[in-house]
Amino acid sequence: MLSSRGMRVGALGAFSIANAGDVLLGEASRQAILRQRPDAQVTLFAPALASPGWRHDWRAVTPLPAGGVPDDVDALIIGGGIVNFAPEFRVFQPLAGPPAAWNAVCSQSTPFWAAPPEARDHLRRACERLRYVSVRNRTTEKLVRGCGFTGAVAVVPDPAISLDVPADDGLLARLGLAPDRFRIGLSLGVAVTDPRAAGFFATLFAGLRALQAGPLGAEVVLLPFGEIYRDSAFAEVAAAALPGARRLVGLDARDTWRLAGTLQVLVATRLHAVLAGVTQGVPLVILDEYLSDQTASSKLRDLVVDLDLEPSYTLPLISRSVEPRLGLAVELARSGAHPYRAALARARRALDEHETAMWEAVVA
Repeated sequence: MLSSRGMRVGALGAFSIANAGDVLLGEASRQAILRQRPDAQVTLFAPALASPGWRHDWRAVTPLPAGGVPDDVDALIIGGGIVNFAPEFRVFQPLAGPPAAWNAVCSQSTPFWAAPPEARDHLRRACERLRYVSVRNRTTEKLVRGCGFTGAVAVVPDPAISLDVPADDGLLARLGLAPDRFRIGLSLGVAVTDPRAAGFFATLFAGLRALQAGPLGAEVVLLPFGEIYRDSAFAEVAAAALPGARRLVGLDARDTWRLAGTLQVLVATRLHAVLAGVTQGVPLVILDEYLSDQTASSKLRDLVVDLDLEPSYTLPLISRSVEPRLGLAVELARSGAHPYRAALARARRALDEHETAMWEAVVA
């Protein structure tokens, strides 16, 4: 059994890319390790994924060496990597290295039946080599099983459920935002440019304009979460439809998370934008553009089911009924109640149990 005192633990994920969710996931992974072993030395590793669209920032992350995780790392927690059969994602499916656990994010819309047999076999062998395998949703569990893995698979909450980002009392002043405004955050994806969703967004923007002009005098803040997805460009589309909306660009991941917590309502597409709302008690309108006919599911849909968020959930490419969701979010905001308290407490208990089991498996 490995000694935990002063041991060096690596966390491997896509923690360097220009996506607030992945950056925050790196910090959540670090915090999760330190909750179990406060004296551990934690290093965040990230692979230099090749496409320029990833836009790496290495200031807080160690580039993964060409030979893999260094020999002096005693244990490795792998998370923040999509279960994907593209060759550059193989780094998240190791066949060698220190004792390791896999805490895979999700499969997005990757069906196991679309992968060549060699890729499925690689994923199976990687799972068999690990000491602990967990995934964030049932869709990914199905993918792992479809690749032939028969061992234990834990389906667990995202580490960001327990992310601790210290408050910055000067954030709103620094951004030029008044603390007493009814503020609605808007974080959109590519669906806002899809003709099939034109009616949906016309209705959403009309509802937001009514809230801007009405008694609440709402301020709309455009809050990109994923630059790898070109979210700033989608914010421009929204800005054209919402005169007076504030565009906020260049925020780091922590400030993006903090700002989400100051909102009265958050209309969000990205998974970790939704988690920012859930964990900080901000009423949500969840726009799922990930739903795929390949998997008949999505990472957002699975999260919605797990946390009982169905009243806040809608699909821009299918639905036209965004008004009830927006109205409910405003009503919840005005009540002052934390709308997700029970589900959040349940998820955090499950996360605590998972982290304990994962750590014990790795150091056994």
